[in-house]
Amino acid sequence: MQTTDDKILIVDDERFIRMTLAEAVRSWGYEPVEAGNVKEAVRIFSEEEPPFVLLDIDLPDGSGLDVLGEIKGRNSDTIVIMITGNVSVPN
Repeated sequence: MQTTDDKILIVDDERFIRMTLAEAVRSWGYEPVEAGNVKEAVRIFSEEEPPFVLLDIDLPDGSGLDVLGEIKGRNSDTIVIMITGNVSVPN
């Protein structure tokens, strides 16, 4: 039986990226939980409460930085790694 400690939330709007990251997460012994946008990410985080999140900055319905604020507001101990395919100095 898996616990929430075994889960990693992967948030990216690109399905292929989510699938690739999910494969890696499974190979490390974790259960991937996936979201493709801000709304899904916040809902799934609230339901699953994973201790780890891989979070894209650029999402179709908002910024991953907004999701980061929601996650940290709910649980400041959650480890979040921000990822992006679009490099810019301000982000």
